[in-house]
Amino acid sequence: MCTIPFKKLSELKRRVSDGREPEQGRFPMLLRDHPLFNHRKVPSWPPTWTWVSGLDNKHPLGEIGILRDVLPSRIKPADRCFLYMDFDGASYIGCLLIDDIAFCRQIVELLLANRNKTIADIGSLDLSSTV
Repeated sequence: MCTIPFKKLSELKRRVSDGREPEQGRFPMLLRDHPLFNHRKVPSWPPTWTWVSGLDNKHPLGEIGILRDVLPSRIKPADRCFLYMDFDGASYIGCLLIDDIAFCRQIVELLLANRNKTIADIGSLDLSSTV
């Protein structure tokens, strides 16, 4: 049974949904929490970042930096895509592995539409319509 007081529960809903009130009776499904965002039952968001160029490698971890580009894999099955991210004067690449190929295609399109946004903001996107 839920023991969170009603006032705190509605406050949590607003915080999770960036101040937008979610539809009656549902919480948003954030990209970072989506059940299809996995490879062999291991969560794949956020990717592990590998230094490509620029100033010193800062070894960034997690939802950090600005998404610059997304490339789908050209190797079949197309169950992965590559993210290019800038952080603190350097560029990094990360690989997202996604078992569901149709979902992977949708994620590539979504990420392409969200280039030049922070990785944290992208992780907060509501994907409720894809569940």
